[in-house]
Amino acid sequence: MSGPKNHGSSQTYVACSQCEVLCRVMQPQVMQAQPQINVAVNVGGPAMVSGQPPQYPPGPWQASLFGCCANPIKAIFYCCCPCVVTYEMIERAAPFELAGLGLEIKKEFALPYTLAMYLIGGGTAGTILFILSILIFMGIKAKYRITESLPVTLIKSVFCICCFQVQILRHADAVEGLVGAPVGVYG
Repeated sequence: MSGPKNHGSSQTYVACSQCEVLCRVMQPQVMQAQPQINVAVNVGGPAMVSGQPPQYPPGPWQASLFGCCANPIKAIFYCCCPCVVTYEMIERAAPFELAGLGLEIKKEFALPYTLAMYLIGGGTAGTILFILSILIFMGIKAKYRITESLPVTLIKSVFCICCFQVQILRHADAVEGLVGAPVGVYG
């Protein structure tokens, strides 16, 4: 191997013993401080649907809880037949993940899921219906990144479930920008 050669630059080259090609001699590099990147990780927060980037800013519901009272006829209908509002809510908010189960609910499964929920729920004195409703509400809250506490969600689910479902429908319409929603349905 021949000695170091300088080809008119500040870099030094040496003939490689294996291939007889001039190779640059590695000079010691001065390490410089690299910029730090801070990443916020939401540990214990609501889970998002897999493969779906968080696209909604965190915040409160965009509709009032008692907005359903603006149209009393529709409110009475929803109280007498809550399965209709449940179907509409699931269909409009889909896709979302059932909280804690990892099961993704899509638009095309809104009707079968609603039917199963009410048929099975009725046979269990409403226990399964209540649990599945809570899982749906928590999944929709996670999708829309709603900053409502769990106790408030539970209280709404127990005492004003129809109004809560209409609130979710109105929120979905507001944030999704649904075009062609029935005029006057919610007041």
